[in-house]
Amino acid sequence: MKPLALAAALLLTSACGLVGGGDEPQLDPATVVVEVSWVPPSTPDRYQDTRSLRLSQDEVSEEVKGDETSRPMDADQWEDFVAELPARLDEIEGQDSPCVGAGGTNLTVTGAGSADREIVTTVCGGEPHPSAAKIDSLVEGF
Repeated sequence: MKPLALAAALLLTSACGLVGGGDEPQLDPATVVVEVSWVPPSTPDRYQDTRSLRLSQDEVSEEVKGDETSRPMDADQWEDFVAELPARLDEIEGQDSPCVGAGGTNLTVTGAGSADREIVTTVCGGEPHPSAAKIDSLVEGF
């Protein structure tokens, strides 16, 4: 391929959004689903109920003690959240070796293409993994 033709092809694919130039991926708010579950430790003296949060373009759903509540998602809040999601996810790391029987915070992102993630954090030695607080912060406004 001649250099001019190659340059034209790269310019065309870049203009069509096929080459990101290092930018974060552009996510479709209609397909992204974010789920967080807070799992209690399996020790009777620290018993709590598992709770979960599910976020999508249509709604915010929470489940606590088996009771589920939902409300419509604010469209502007969701679009802003999804636009910032890839950068925020890059700040959250899972654990290489989670503690067995410990509670923790789990994050699952689907419908986001290359930004899809499943991050598991557990409480080891009585201390939560630092990423648990980052997951909490990620979904704090919901």
